[in-house]
Amino acid sequence: METFINTESQLSENTIKKTNPLIEQETPAFYQALDFANEVILIYNKDQENIYQNNQAQIFIENYHCIESVRFLSQLLSRFEFQQESDTPSHISSEYSSSSYGLKARVVQTSEQTFVYISMSPFWAQQQDLINTIISPDFNPILNQSNDILCLTSASGSILKINRAASTSWGYSVDELQQKNLLSFLTESSALSIKESFESLAKGQHIQNVILDIRKKDGTIFPMIWNAVWNHQQQTVIAIAKDISESLVKEKALKISEQNYSYLFNNNPLPMWINDFYTKEFIEVNDATLRQYGYSREELLKMTVYDIVAFEQLDHYKNISWDFTSDPPNYRGISLHKTKSGEPITVDITAHQIEYQNRTVSLVLVHDITLRKLAEKELIQTNNRLKAAQEIAHLAYWEHDLRTGKIFWSEEVFKIFEITENREKFDYEGFIGMVHPDDRMSIKLLEVSVLYGSKPIEKEFRIVLASGKTKYLFSKTQIIFDTLGNALRIDSTFLDITLQKQAKQALKKSNERFELAKKATRDIIWDWDIITGDSYWSDNYEFIFGKYPYGSMKDFQDWSRNIYAEDKERVLDEIQLALANPEQTTWESEYRYVRANGEIAHVSDKGYMVFDNHGKPIRMVGAMRDITKEKEEEQQLNLWKSVITNSNDAILITEAEPIEQPGPRIIYANEAFTKMTGYELHEIIGKSPRILQGPSSNRSELNKLKAALKKWEPCEIEIINYKKNKEPFWVSISIVPLADEAGWFTHWISIQKDITERKKNEEERELLIRELTQINQDLRQFSYITSHNIRSPLSNLLGLLKMLNTSTITDPMTLTVLEGFKTSTNQLNDTINDLLKILVIKENVNVQQELIDFETIWNKITQMTQQLIQDAGTTININFEKAPSVNFNISYLESILLNLLSNALKYRSNKRPLEIWVKTRNTSKGIELIFTDNGLGIDLKRHKNKVFGLYQRFHNHPDSKGIGLYMVQAQVKSLGGNISVKSEVDKGTQFSILFKK
Repeated sequence: METFINTESQLSENTIKKTNPLIEQETPAFYQALDFANEVILIYNKDQENIYQNNQAQIFIENYHCIESVRFLSQLLSRFEFQQESDTPSHISSEYSSSSYGLKARVVQTSEQTFVYISMSPFWAQQQDLINTIISPDFNPILNQSNDILCLTSASGSILKINRAASTSWGYSVDELQQKNLLSFLTESSALSIKESFESLAKGQHIQNVILDIRKKDGTIFPMIWNAVWNHQQQTVIAIAKDISESLVKEKALKISEQNYSYLFNNNPLPMWINDFYTKEFIEVNDATLRQYGYSREELLKMTVYDIVAFEQLDHYKNISWDFTSDPPNYRGISLHKTKSGEPITVDITAHQIEYQNRTVSLVLVHDITLRKLAEKELIQTNNRLKAAQEIAHLAYWEHDLRTGKIFWSEEVFKIFEITENREKFDYEGFIGMVHPDDRMSIKLLEVSVLYGSKPIEKEFRIVLASGKTKYLFSKTQIIFDTLGNALRIDSTFLDITLQKQAKQALKKSNERFELAKKATRDIIWDWDIITGDSYWSDNYEFIFGKYPYGSMKDFQDWSRNIYAEDKERVLDEIQLALANPEQTTWESEYRYVRANGEIAHVSDKGYMVFDNHGKPIRMVGAMRDITKEKEEEQQLNLWKSVITNSNDAILITEAEPIEQPGPRIIYANEAFTKMTGYELHEIIGKSPRILQGPSSNRSELNKLKAALKKWEPCEIEIINYKKNKEPFWVSISIVPLADEAGWFTHWISIQKDITERKKNEEERELLIRELTQINQDLRQFSYITSHNIRSPLSNLLGLLKMLNTSTITDPMTLTVLEGFKTSTNQLNDTINDLLKILVIKENVNVQQELIDFETIWNKITQMTQQLIQDAGTTININFEKAPSVNFNISYLESILLNLLSNALKYRSNKRPLEIWVKTRNTSKGIELIFTDNGLGIDLKRHKNKVFGLYQRFHNHPDSKGIGLYMVQAQVKSLGGNISVKSEVDKGTQFSILFKK
């Protein structure tokens, strides 16, 4: 109990020394000390309502589920059945005990608070003796107080003892639970998952914090967290279960709350950010911060808060004092910031210290109060001037003694009547003489009226001063009687109300001007009584937004129901924040508003708050303007501005005139223009685009442009211009005139693109084309000469070989040489013929084309190769139904199909019978012929780029020349077609030919 006594003494001593509530004045260190106490400490205010709990108290509340019971002291004492033991002589401290819960408590009362100390040791003893209590014969009644399920089972799971919490939670009676198997109350999946662990309990294993689903008596299922141990002494299982369904709901609610908070953060119209508490680095910023300070998100996330604080306030900002007594710690203050452009802004900062992503951070809300501060300064100056210019009105008093006839005038009378001389001569007749003639008779009758009346008489009248000035006075006159009811004197007070009268007249004129202004302005004037909710809206509300089904606007709800759904929560939150902020006198916002016909309008709304004597807002007066058109124009303008500013093309805007010398002046150029020409913006503003022209600028193109300008027509030209450093460059210029709403042309806008590289490429391409054309002509001539020069002697050789009679030659060597010479000559002849065919295909650009039937041509070539087809045992499958014909050259098509068929027969596999599939189809790109075989195939990984090359051989076949596929590709491409191949070694090959439609 040593800690108990010391803590109590410390609290009592501190409380006696303080006159204000302890909770509001003790330091954080003091409360941290309370959190280290071993006992429960609760503090209650004068109304016996709980205002503080230390850490042990929070554990106590959680264990006993008694959060509602500790709210008031009387409930606490009742809930735990505390009985008072004795009072101290001073009646400051009382001792209590609870035999039911084994608790002791001391209650200490002071003038401001009541402190309750509860000893926790018996409670913890019960926790430590929980197992012994459960297995004791009487099953201690305190366990039936627990909201957790506590039970004792056999090794197989049969329930031996169970507390009332199970009956309450699961819906079964205690008798229904007894002797039943505990696992039978679990869902099938939970029972299956825990069965092995349950059976292992007797081997010394434990079940710790396992979530299992319980099926109640009514069939509903809810999760519980289980712990179980084996009691070796009793050979039983002790199990404890806790309902966590509420925790899961809270966890889900927390997640939703985090999502909602993220939405509020990102969509808050006021700047918000999260920065590191120690380094001040920005971690997160919302869009409003970007708009307020002018930085991009990427820029801010590389900066610290110090970078946006004005230099003159930087030292002060680094030493601001946080309130660490609150939870969470917070800071509130005014600071001077600067935007990216250097513009100073005064901001109201609200910051809280929180934990975010395992970092201690500051969550900051910023409200720009620059305009408000300026308004406050101007208001103070105005008030000072008013105080200096106005006199405080004084209450004047005079009395008429009816017994002596004497009249007494107070000093204020002379001030009001502006009498500075001969005051002693001023009498009643002098007073009446200064009353305005039109009011004089009523004032003379005033004393008579009051003598015969029972109540004071109030009267307004005018006086005329010696200077001729007229003043308005308000008087209150009454008769004074003695104890016998005799009239003693007449007392009268009057007040100079000239200023009030003038103010009323001015107000009347102001109201008249207000009514006229309402008719003239586009703004809707509104007045909201915050206390009653009633509101007034000017007549033009229905003119602008239409007439709603529920009638005219009557209160705050009528207005709020028409706010666009996506904006409503934000706008209402802004108003509540403004009303709750004692430093804020205005509210303004932009939002969407639903017209009576359902259309969405954009509005700008601003209100001024009126406060009562206690600083509480009671009224808000404002003006709402329909800015739909401005918003649309602003969006369009921003779009154009973004396009122009970010365009890669140079954009130049000039005045419309003069067309002649010196030419229209430049008023805008984007960054791309300055980069292209080398001129800075200030060097070209006000000058004519003609400064870009030079000696190589094409005069005919300039004349074309000038003619278009005179006709106010768009124009496109390509011309050589000159950069600032006199370097020429080609530029493509597109220029169009811009007109205002009246159709009057006001500006020219030109889009310019540097085409120097394109022009250079065009020149190089033309030069290359000329060179290639010459080379082709030379190669063609070489082919003709070569083929002609070789063809003639080759024909002679072939003729001589035919005339040569080898039967007379007996020398074997000579016969071998002659036979080799004959073979080589024939091969050379075939090569020359193939080359001539290729040359013919390449040269012939006007090949005759006609509609050809695929099946007719196929039948023709299969008849030509019928014997080869039969010798190879070939199976041929054809299908020309989807595209039976094609527009092509008949000779080319015969050659193509013959080459493909010959290759398939020549390069068939010896492992399987040859199969050939030929089909056609009509596609969007053309007629497609697909030729497939199951022959040897081609290794495309090695020969992909050689398949259609000249003299390319992929198999060691004696008749292979490597020219067939080259011929096929040449013939297909010569008529605008294309050919592709797919092949796998030892599986076959597929050729796809696409004929041009």
